[in-house]
Amino acid sequence: MSKWVRHFLVLLAATAVSATALQAQATGEIRGRVISSDLAAPLADATVMVAGQTVLSGAGGFFVVPDVPAGVHTLRVSLIGYRSFETQVTVTAGGSADVEARLQVAPMEMEPIVAIGYGEVQTSEQTGVVTSVPSEAFNTGRIVTSEELIKGKVAGVQVTESNGSEPGGGTSVRIRGGTSITSSNEPLYVIDGVPLEVGGGLGALAGNRSPLAFLNPDDIASFTVLKDASATAIYGSRGANGVILIETTSGRQAAGGLTRVTYSGNVSGSTISGQPDILNASQFRTAVEENAPQQVQYLGTTDTDWYDAVTENGFGQQHTFGVAGGGDKMDFRVSLGYLAQDGAVKLTGFERATLNFAYNQLLFDDNLNLSANVLGSRSESQRNGNRGIALATNMAPTQPIYDETSIYGGYFEWDDNLATNNPVGESNLVFDEGVGYRSIGNVTAEYAFPFLQALSVTGRFGYTALNGENPFFAPSISKFQTEAGQFGTVSRANGTEFSWLGDAFFTYQENWGAHGLNAVGGYSYQQWRTDTAFQYAEQLSTDLLGPWGVPSAGFQRQTLDVQENKLASWFGRANYSFADKYQLTATVRADGSSRFGEDNRWGIFPSFSGAWRLSEESFMDGSNDWLSDLRLRASWGKNGNQAFGNYLFYKTYTFGENTAQAQFGDSFIPTVRPNAVDPDLKWEETSSWNVGLDYGFNNNRYWGSIEFYNKTTDDLIFDVIVAGGSNLSNVVTTNVGSMKNSGLELTLNAMFVEGQGGGFTWDANFNFAYNNNELTKINQFGGGTEQILAGETISGGVGSFIQVLEPGQDVNSFFVYEHKRDGSGNPIYEDTNDDGSINDQDLYVDRNGDGIINQDDRAATFSPQPDWIMGHTSLMRYKDFDFSLTLLANLGNYVYNNVASSTGFYDQLVDSGRPSNLHESVLTTNFARPQYFSDYYVENAGFLRLQNIELGYTFQRALNGIRVYGVVQNAFTITGYSGVDPTASTNGIDNNRYPRTRTFTAGLSVLF
Repeated sequence: MSKWVRHFLVLLAATAVSATALQAQATGEIRGRVISSDLAAPLADATVMVAGQTVLSGAGGFFVVPDVPAGVHTLRVSLIGYRSFETQVTVTAGGSADVEARLQVAPMEMEPIVAIGYGEVQTSEQTGVVTSVPSEAFNTGRIVTSEELIKGKVAGVQVTESNGSEPGGGTSVRIRGGTSITSSNEPLYVIDGVPLEVGGGLGALAGNRSPLAFLNPDDIASFTVLKDASATAIYGSRGANGVILIETTSGRQAAGGLTRVTYSGNVSGSTISGQPDILNASQFRTAVEENAPQQVQYLGTTDTDWYDAVTENGFGQQHTFGVAGGGDKMDFRVSLGYLAQDGAVKLTGFERATLNFAYNQLLFDDNLNLSANVLGSRSESQRNGNRGIALATNMAPTQPIYDETSIYGGYFEWDDNLATNNPVGESNLVFDEGVGYRSIGNVTAEYAFPFLQALSVTGRFGYTALNGENPFFAPSISKFQTEAGQFGTVSRANGTEFSWLGDAFFTYQENWGAHGLNAVGGYSYQQWRTDTAFQYAEQLSTDLLGPWGVPSAGFQRQTLDVQENKLASWFGRANYSFADKYQLTATVRADGSSRFGEDNRWGIFPSFSGAWRLSEESFMDGSNDWLSDLRLRASWGKNGNQAFGNYLFYKTYTFGENTAQAQFGDSFIPTVRPNAVDPDLKWEETSSWNVGLDYGFNNNRYWGSIEFYNKTTDDLIFDVIVAGGSNLSNVVTTNVGSMKNSGLELTLNAMFVEGQGGGFTWDANFNFAYNNNELTKINQFGGGTEQILAGETISGGVGSFIQVLEPGQDVNSFFVYEHKRDGSGNPIYEDTNDDGSINDQDLYVDRNGDGIINQDDRAATFSPQPDWIMGHTSLMRYKDFDFSLTLLANLGNYVYNNVASSTGFYDQLVDSGRPSNLHESVLTTNFARPQYFSDYYVENAGFLRLQNIELGYTFQRALNGIRVYGVVQNAFTITGYSGVDPTASTNGIDNNRYPRTRTFTAGLSVLF
């Protein structure tokens, strides 16, 4: 080799080395972290793209992109469920650029995976009607019972507080209308795989009148609502009213692989948003002077607002501390929660402390996944003031609260036992509370077979436990005690409730090219037992012992009630998909329940469903630029409802009262009487079909669904009257009747504005649901049909029912006369008889034309259930600010204003011995005597309500994020209803319940 060649090679090598060195110096790296902008957690598995490279964020959300050419580059971060993040990054040669990518949650986007009970499927493969609501989309503010988190969020789901804004009070949830009359219409709640007793069990005794009041809302990761039979058939005899799956937060969700400490807390104040329209002191005096002059002697000299005397502004606070962490093989989360909420009614309130623990562990080369979840709580509910609020609308406003000479604890009381008692005295003197300890937990092991990864087996052991106590004390100096001749009362109910669950099932999931199969099959067994002891004592010799005064009582009674039931089940489900265009699902569950006789113990609940993705067909190719998704679904199936009493097919016996004892010589022996039974009693069965259309436009910037459904329930359970001598009683619980619900649901989600890099964004959700409810048949013993009075009795009339069951009408339609009206639309009421009395013939329409007004002229009109339920949520963000609002609306529902009907007549001034206050409607109607069954009191209760409005700001650089926010709940309601609240109750009867409040909340969230 010549020297020139050697010189050339040396020069070439030097050039290459220099080029390499220059290239190394001309690149740098980008280091960063991906985190949720709402403080949810660091985000793992986010896709980071820059300069032609793609990496994923790891544990804790950290990522590194090496060898990025020097210069300015666009970095893009994306993760399903979050808005994409873009920013400009300047890379210097040999340097490192730091980036923090805060992704904004996109709660309106479709979830890629959805829980369906005993497993999960891809959203694109789900053929039933399933809606998932993640925690990022929950309602915020003062949330005492967790059902409120999804109010207005899901089409066809109606959430109603059954007793106004009472803290911890009952909450009713209806999914596509109720399917029963005497059984529970509440959905089945399944928490981390463990079903709760439908209807709440002994929760009310323990102060948890809402079935989810024991849960800390901050511990919930998501709600998933299963609506149609295809989705709920896997729960068989308990799925007729829908199923709500609740998933609590795991360590990986909360921390993303790092150890994190979080705090969230808020304080709130609430004011009553409206008061009943009752006469003030001046109006009351005039009414007595003009309409009951004989009662003028009982007019006092004060001006007392009794409603104001028993109500107050409520203060509340809520705090949650959490610690979460772990690594690739393990994660955990522990949280402590505390809530205290004063009621708007004095001496009412709710307090709750919670401790929750979640743990996950991977073993044996990640083939075994062990998880454990335990939730525990202590709840205390104070209810002293509930009696006072019921009396406040009746007590005469011209009488004082206190009377130094009174023998009733210094509170003014009338000297007539028929007169209204002092609301303040009745609240302050009694003691009434519920205390409960509740826990729910499970241990789950899922093992994937190494030799066949598509096959896994899951075993789960779960439990629910409750211990509750409800002590009550009314002293001998209480007026209502002397009226009843009880002279001091003590009662105490103690109850324990325990259930355990064992699940074992196989899951097979495999894909073969265009074919996919997800199959589940297994066995489940659950057993419940409740023990309730009740002790009652009266005629106390002293009040000093309070709730512990049983030894001083002259009369005592104790009872013990034990209830048990068992449910054994086989279940299976298969999901088949082909080419991402066609999906088929078949589900079956066989349930055996101890609540029924041997001939009806087992029931089979099947379902079938399918979906066709039209947008993937070749004939839709021309629409791909604007049509993102178009999928047609259809389903049919059967469900059951066994949420009623135990032992109804057994011949059980009940001890008689003390007044029904038999005398043998000098001894009195309690009698025992048999109860009526129907040995052929079986569960209610609901058959339903659903046709749905999923759609998406402009790359799913606008998406939603349209659903049509029909549900028919057979074998409705009633308490019916039977012929005397034909059974052991004149009333028996049996299966008689059918009903149906049919309707339409519309959901639209929209990304109206999509901002980048902190720009303005606006996401919105609209949901509309129409439901038509109809009782189709009532089968009486011996054949035929008839009207059956139903619902709750109204106050004022003794044993009076204002609702009816009648074939062809909505369930619990109002059963009223048609009141004649004058030219102004007011009800006619004139003295037409010589003695000054009123003839009903002149007041009401003679519907059947027989010349007389009687029960035959009452008709089933108006429904307490809304025709339309609508909800809207908007979420807007700009830089570090966020703003959201939620609107609710009901149309077509009616309410019977029992506050007006029970006191809106002048005879009220004399009927109770001493003048009681009147409802202001009497100034318009001039009713002298009650008109309980007039349609005047049935009012249209449609409304539009601004349920939630929230403004928040996040300090991005403080710690790992601090967010402050303010929320107003129940900001305003637009309605034509004259009462305090159009959502006063779930049964359509406004009977002076707990008042609705407007709540103002200030909150803080911190990620350490």
